[in-house]
Amino acid sequence: MCYKKAAVATQYHIPEGQRVWECERDRRLAMLSKEYFSILSVLISSTRQLAAVTKMYSDRVKIPHAQIEETFQEFSSFVSKHQNDNYEKIMSSASKDYGKALKAVREREVFELQLTQTNYSYETFSAYLQWEMSNSPKAHITPLTKTLFERALVTWWQQAPIWEDYAHFVVTPE
Repeated sequence: MCYKKAAVATQYHIPEGQRVWECERDRRLAMLSKEYFSILSVLISSTRQLAAVTKMYSDRVKIPHAQIEETFQEFSSFVSKHQNDNYEKIMSSASKDYGKALKAVREREVFELQLTQTNYSYETFSAYLQWEMSNSPKAHITPLTKTLFERALVTWWQQAPIWEDYAHFVVTPE
């Protein structure tokens, strides 16, 4: 349960959120492959775990993150191995969400690269945040912007403009 909460809390951290998610995925995959003492127990447990892992992947490919292409490929392999009869249905649905999330990642890649290159400078965070907040409501991803503010505040907590923009962002309805 702790990994699940941590994975949810960090899911919109574009460069690092995947690391926590992978721990939860690995835990669930291990449970899926565990052998139990009775056939009935295996059947019930495996079915539940299979559904849980499928949902976990399905939910993750909706979230923009740096490793989204790898996650989608892993999901495809997982479905092919465990649910091949439903492959087209599952992956067709997931592809639409994946496409949107991949587009969001691509739109932000230049800022993420600049953050790394400038050692997470105040100016780069400010430009990135201004870009995020200037997005049209249709293209805006609120949890992503919130996480970006929190990432900036880890380093630049003494910068009042970030706090002011964050407060405005939090209290302003979409």
